Amino acid sequence: MELEGKVAVITGGGTGIGRATALLFAAEGASVIVAGRREGPLRETVDQIVRNGGRAGAVVADVTDASQARELIERSVELFGGIDILFNCAGVFVKDMASHEYSEEEWDRVLSTNLRGAFVCSKYAVPVLKSRGGGVIINCTSVSAHLAQCGQTPYNVSKAGLEMLSKCMARELGYANIRVNTICPSMTETDMAADAIARRGIDAIAGDHPIRRIGQPMDCAQAALYLASERASWVSGNSLFVDGGNTCL
Repeated sequence: MELEGKVAVITGGGTGIGRATALLFAAEGASVIVAGRREGPLRETVDQIVRNGGRAGAVVADVTDASQARELIERSVELFGGIDILFNCAGVFVKDMASHEYSEEEWDRVLSTNLRGAFVCSKYAVPVLKSRGGGVIINCTSVSAHLAQCGQTPYNVSKAGLEMLSKCMARELGYANIRVNTICPSMTETDMAADAIARRGIDAIAGDHPIRRIGQPMDCAQAALYLASERASWVSGNSLFVDGGNTCL
């Protein structure tokens, strides 16, 4: 098993990509802490891991609140003795409208979750990773970090900012044997993307991709597993596109 003896914290771990990654990491031997704002989905993830013979715990936390992010890290250490992997997967999407039509409140909501949330969780996790002799931070961004798109500017900006945060941290933390990378999914079939998928339809979205299907959460989970594992021990500051070839068009 690739993550035997490791402890992984996964924000947004109750649904979608976060849940798929939690299940996969646990199957690969990691003790997993899933975090999010809704207790129900977190408990469902934990219960499934435990039924499969894994080790997991749930922490209800809103990553936009720095004190809750700090408590998440502290509670994770209490549960399993440390942290080796942080996967910042919590995120929110936006309604389809022009940039100037977004309210300041909506702009702040998206940036607070997608960018600031990853920053504060990483901020409090880094000392713990250092105390373990190193570790891994993976940030879930998007192909939207690299493409100008109409109708979702706050989302694109938040993910582009997270790409740059990841690269800066990779340069800063390499000396401590902490690797920082991102995965960049294209449209993936999750609850968060359900409205966008309903508007266009799965077949139309699949047609945007050279590999003619929509992404699945496990596609991203497998990419996260690679980046978390020793197979990626000399990989840092990179963006791994999990996009069915979308960005090569």
